[in-house]
Amino acid sequence: MQTNKLINILSAGTIPLPLLLVRHYHKLNINSECLIVLAYLINKGDILDYKKIARDLFIDDKVVLNYINELQEKGLLTIKVGTLTLLNCKNISNH
Repeated sequence: MQTNKLINILSAGTIPLPLLLVRHYHKLNINSECLIVLAYLINKGDILDYKKIARDLFIDDKVVLNYINELQEKGLLTIKVGTLTLLNCKNISNH
């Protein structure tokens, strides 16, 4: 029974989270929910659709917009027309 639940959970998809971010996200002055949004963007952020992010993560779309803004203000995310640039993870431990 438990195996079937785990299979159902995993079949919904995964978002890999770099261990470096897990270890140092507090140095970036972001909370764990903002970290999840960042991980989502790293893995699925070709097109920035905040409503889709909100649906996928089961959080309010205004909260997603606030986290995207926070990531931009902290220099962890740059949004330009047609491109999305994320923090270079090699530099995280230096923050």
